[in-house]
This record gives sequence, C-alpha cells and structure tokens, in this order.
Amino acid sequence: MLGAFFLLYLIACVIAVIGVNGLFGVEENSLSVIWLIFLGMPWTMILALLPASGVLPWLGQGFIVLVPLFNLWLLSRACRRRRRRRRSRDQ
Repeated sequence: MLGAFFLLYLIACVIAVIGVNGLFGVEENSLSVIWLIFLGMPWTMILALLPASGVLPWLGQGFIVLVPLFNLWLLSRACRRRRRRRRSRDQ
C-alpha cells in the first residue's frame, strides 16, 4: 500500500513538472498539478480556506508538493500500529 502511494506520488510529480513547464512538446497547463492536490487531501483543502492574498505563491506551491509525503508518513505510522496489534494478538 505504501509503495503504491509513493509510486503514485512520483508519477504525479513527473506529470506536474511536465505539464507546468511544457516539456516534451506538451502544452503548458497548470491543471496538471491536480493529481498532487488529490494525493494531499485533506490538507490541501485547508490551504483553500486561507486567504489567497496572505499566502505567498511559492509557499502554497511547496505545500501542495510536500503534503502528500505527510500523508505517506501518516499511512506508514498507521500500518506499523496495525502490524504491532496483530502480532500481539497472535502471541
């Protein structure tokens, strides 16, 4: 599960870089970042609640790119706890 999430994150980052910069003959489109926004839910929704004028653009962009890693960390913590409970129950 964690490997699949990380792979999706890497693919979303590659799509975002290609789409935003218009690499490989692809037309520039900022909508290509949408997959990073989906992987970062619900934290990206919090960013939408903040006033747009008060947040520096690069800070919001960095938040959108890095927040899926926070979700990955939360998933890894949840998986470890579940494995520990299962081991203690089996013994």
